[in-house]
Amino acid sequence: MSSKRIRLLNSLRKQQNLTEHTKLYIARYKTLYKKVIREAKRRESDRYILQAHNKSKATWRIIHKETGKAPPQGEDIILVKNNEEVTNPGRVAKLLEKLMYNRLTEFMDRNEILTEEQHGFRTKKSTDTALQSFTKRVQEAIDKKMNPIGIFLDLTKAYDVLSHKVLLSKLDTYSIRGVANKWFESYLSLRKQRVEINSKKHRTVVTATRDIMNGVPQGSTLGPHIIPAIHK
Repeated sequence: MSSKRIRLLNSLRKQQNLTEHTKLYIARYKTLYKKVIREAKRRESDRYILQAHNKSKATWRIIHKETGKAPPQGEDIILVKNNEEVTNPGRVAKLLEKLMYNRLTEFMDRNEILTEEQHGFRTKKSTDTALQSFTKRVQEAIDKKMNPIGIFLDLTKAYDVLSHKVLLSKLDTYSIRGVANKWFESYLSLRKQRVEINSKKHRTVVTATRDIMNGVPQGSTLGPHIIPAIHK
């Protein structure tokens, strides 16, 4: 298992006269190689954090590396410790969401949790691939002298009515348990919302603040990507 062999196999793929067996071998080797690299990176990150004197700083270095984003020069990220103030908490939250999103999608893809029919909020899939898949099935049915029928359902306010209890239970069935499940519980809980209406002619109107008991955070990095786990 080496990068040199990967380069050799990639050069072989360009040839036109490869057998199906050879193509399958190359595809499987590349998949296994990627899994080995991911596991090696995970272990290296764990080792780096354990050996670091400042574990919080080491953790954030890994977060920046995985998300491909570096903190602005001259501005440090300060974690909550002993009730100290957090510098730019919105940016901290976005980075944590991005990190968890990367881990969640990698875990689901590696364990093939989501079906191929799931096209929303997935890597290399979109409404275009969903339409292509549907069109292909209709054409195949027509070719076989069958009468294809499409049933379309629209989940009204899916983001707003999602039950937190159901979501956490679903994640648990996918082996996302323990600390990881508690993290999602914390991510969804203790959120509040209110409506503020600004008017040039009238005074600003602000509704009472209410607790959010259902749904995922709108406009967040991670929120929309939790939905496929429920739809499965």
